[in-house]
Amino acid sequence: MAIPKGTEIPSEGGEFTKFEQNSTTKIRITSDFMIGFQYFQADKTPMVSIEEPTELINPGKKYKSEELQDKAKQIWVASVYNFETKQHELLVISQSSIKKALLALEANKDWGDLKEYSISVNRDDSSSVVKYALTPSPKKALNKEEQAIVDDNPIVVADFFKAKEDDSNEDITKDF
Repeated sequence: MAIPKGTEIPSEGGEFTKFEQNSTTKIRITSDFMIGFQYFQADKTPMVSIEEPTELINPGKKYKSEELQDKAKQIWVASVYNFETKQHELLVISQSSIKKALLALEANKDWGDLKEYSISVNRDDSSSVVKYALTPSPKKALNKEEQAIVDDNPIVVADFFKAKEDDSNEDITKDF
């Protein structure tokens, strides 16, 4: 055989946390969320902004209703430690089901601040509609190795939006 027996494909992370199909990803939120908006330019270039755009052009984009045709999608952006990739990454959330679950956890007096515990996000693609389920882990600090990765690889969430505004979005949007 050309490939040595026992060879495994390394789990390589990127700048962004991705919830893979039919799998569970455990994360620890390490920053406060910044709220922004995603939209598309006339040439279909994805853009993000802290401010909701006043004029949107989404050519060829199909929406379920005319009401949604010109709306930007709200996104939540935070830094996270990803236990699967063992990296400090940027998390961009557009799915309302995940946002609702995070709001419910933070509002719950037993859980509270999302930065104090880890959360497993299960993505289920078994039906025609992708479903997400969030499960919090008991509150505890990251271990020394995990905290060192976060400390040694700081992420400034606001830079995600600044990079877009500076028109240097080629690299930052490739995984978006």
